[in-house]
Amino acid sequence: MKKLFSLLVFSIFFSCTDNNTNQNIGSKEEKNNKQIKNTKNPNLSSNLTKQKDKKKCTSYSVNTYFNGPDSSGLNIYDTPNGSIIKTLYKNQMDFEYFLTVTESKEGWFKIERTIYGMENDFTIQNNQAWVHGAVLSKDNPSAIDVLDNPENGKIIGSLPESYRKIKLLDMCGKWVKVEYKGIRGWVNNKFLCGNPLTSCC
Repeated sequence: MKKLFSLLVFSIFFSCTDNNTNQNIGSKEEKNNKQIKNTKNPNLSSNLTKQKDKKKCTSYSVNTYFNGPDSSGLNIYDTPNGSIIKTLYKNQMDFEYFLTVTESKEGWFKIERTIYGMENDFTIQNNQAWVHGAVLSKDNPSAIDVLDNPENGKIIGSLPESYRKIKLLDMCGKWVKVEYKGIRGWVNNKFLCGNPLTSCC
C-alpha cells in the first residue's frame, strides 16, 4: 500500500513538473519571440526595400554619346576600373562616338555590342566592356522634371529645354540618374537624347 501511494505521489509530482516545465518553456519562447521582435533592425525594412528596388533594375538599352575626349582620348575597360582595351580619339573623320549601355555599377556603365564612329566602328568582344559615366552624356530636347527615385519619386528639380551634355551617374532599367547644377536625380530615358547631332524630337 505504501509502495502504491509512493508511486502515485511520484507520478503526480512529475506530471506537475512536466506541466510547469512546458509552461516555462512556452513563456520563455514567447519572451524570446518578443525580444526578437523588439530587437529587429529598424533599418531592415528599408534594406529590404532597397534590395527589391535593385531587383527591379533590369537590363535596358540606353543610347548615349561620349561627351568629348581630350587629347588623351577615351579609355574603354574590360571591367569596371580594370585594364584598358581600347582608346578612342576624336579626329576629322570620327568627331563623335555613339554607344549603347545596358547596366551600371558604381559609376561605370557596361557597353553593348558596338561603339559607332562617324567613319570607324569598334566592336565589343564578348559584350564585355565598360566605360566610366564621367565621359558619357545625353541631351534634353524638352524640359523635364527630375525625381528623387525612379518611377514614383518626388520632384526635386527640372532640366531646362535644349540642355546639352547631361552627366550620367547611374541607371535602373529605363531610368537614368543625372546631374544638373548640383541636382542629382532620376529621369525617364525616353525624354533624353543620345545623339547630339539631331534634335531627338
